[in-house]
Amino acid sequence: MATEDIEDRTEHYRTGHYVVRYGRAGYLGRFAGPVGVFGRAARVVVRSTIGVQLGQVLSAVKSPSLPLSGSIVRPATPQDELLDARLAQHRPTALEACRRRLREARIEATLIDAEFTLDATTLCFYFLEDPPPAATDDLLPELGTVYRAAAGIESFAELLETGCGPGCGTDEATGCGSGACAVCVVARACPSNSPSH
Repeated sequence: MATEDIEDRTEHYRTGHYVVRYGRAGYLGRFAGPVGVFGRAARVVVRSTIGVQLGQVLSAVKSPSLPLSGSIVRPATPQDELLDARLAQHRPTALEACRRRLREARIEATLIDAEFTLDATTLCFYFLEDPPPAATDDLLPELGTVYRAAAGIESFAELLETGCGPGCGTDEATGCGSGACAVCVVARACPSNSPSH
């Protein structure tokens, strides 16, 4: 095997760095990933300090100046995009439920947005100003419960794990019958389930 062939193969496995915009707030960070794999505007799944999130590569970095924010897990798939859209589907309703709870508790804090990580394990709230310490200790866990209920996240998480019944994601599905549950929708988007495959 020629030396340059070995160098070509090892180039793919070397770690490089990329500037990635990630999260609803549009954070910028430097993420480690394989050299030369991700081009500008590539959609990726990253593991940040918050958790697993979708991001977009802005550029490769030769001399890193930003602190390391995490690593690129893999390229984003259509299923990742669908999952992210489903997690955000009821965001306006859930945000309003949380704002109502803040008003009821007479907490003066302006909640401007919220987002789940892609695996739905972490919920981040974005406030215009820091909420009072009492709200952070006592009310934020309650806001999480309010948000999850209003957004239907618990039932969605259950569907991701169990599906709508036998054959979920296939033409033979007998559970939801509509083929519209989250698992069926993701399965239909999967290239391996399309008629041409």
